[in-house]
Amino acid sequence: MKNILLILVLFCSFLTQAQTNDIPYVKKEFLIIHSGKDYAAALKKATDASKKLKIPLDLRNLVPNKEIGLSHSQKSCDDDFGFFPCYIARGMHDDGIYVSIEYSDAYLEFEKGYYIIIVSSFVSGNATSKTQLAKTKKIYKDAYLKASKVYTGCIH
Repeated sequence: MKNILLILVLFCSFLTQAQTNDIPYVKKEFLIIHSGKDYAAALKKATDASKKLKIPLDLRNLVPNKEIGLSHSQKSCDDDFGFFPCYIARGMHDDGIYVSIEYSDAYLEFEKGYYIIIVSSFVSGNATSKTQLAKTKKIYKDAYLKASKVYTGCIH
């Protein structure tokens, strides 16, 4: 009986894994108001944008990291992933409207090496993206939407 149960669990696990492996990426749209190489300048602009747009600032507990651009703390990385540094791109499981600073290297279709200020992120084609773009453009004329695939699979 135990062997049958074990085989059933393994089979279900295999089927689940096979289904999720087909689509490990989801196309997301990001509302961007700034990109640059200087984190301090990006932080100042993000803080200012949060106030002007009346949208929360959420830095997601990320700090600059010379190796990968941005990272969570050593403890957080070690506890959650078993390695440091670590960075999860916005859009994996945290869509919505809030100001954050992200690192462009984490996005497949973005030019590498930039700190980017994102105001919103949603699955591509979501009407909220266009509505938020119109609101944001009233203050940030150069604001734009840019799409990229975001990895949504397991990281462990």
